[in-house]
Amino acid sequence: MSRQSGILAVNRFEFLRVARKTGALAGLKPAVDTSTEEAIRRYRGFDGLAWPDQEDGASRLEEGLAAIKDWPIVNQYIQNLPNASEWDVILLSRLGPMRESVRPAGWSHAGFDVGYFQSQWSHFSVILNEVVFGVHPELRLFASRLNEHLLLSSLESASELIAERKRLAAARKDLEAVMTLETFAVLLPE
Repeated sequence: MSRQSGILAVNRFEFLRVARKTGALAGLKPAVDTSTEEAIRRYRGFDGLAWPDQEDGASRLEEGLAAIKDWPIVNQYIQNLPNASEWDVILLSRLGPMRESVRPAGWSHAGFDVGYFQSQWSHFSVILNEVVFGVHPELRLFASRLNEHLLLSSLESASELIAERKRLAAARKDLEAVMTLETFAVLLPE
């Protein structure tokens, strides 16, 4: 991803529909004390269907992200969709925690997601797929560190999650194959 930060539109309910259709979540309870539907509703990270499956013409995406300056255009575009209530708009940043003076006006810090984001077609959240809906108890334990948005609140927790996942991968546990895991700050429109 060449942009250090940018806007992403994501539909997590489509993730849920696909998971149910394929049986990916069959018999799997979320690691947080809530229903599957509520976990999907609360999670505010970058995983899910990125951008509507149609030409938007509203902004130029660079590896899946729109420029921050295009927020009004992106917001108007999403609001005009027939299923607008299913779409969530976030600001995704590789910059780590954002201080008040650095954070763009109108956005609030929601937490940190861990995984990879290369484009709208190539992304994977360790938090959604291996903590909240994972099968390895060692990773599901990190659910106790998730905030109300089902994101991590500290960079320390994100580093510990990455270290534990690397340990499991070295032990040849069944995990998503990834080259590099990163920590992303997630911001929400105010």
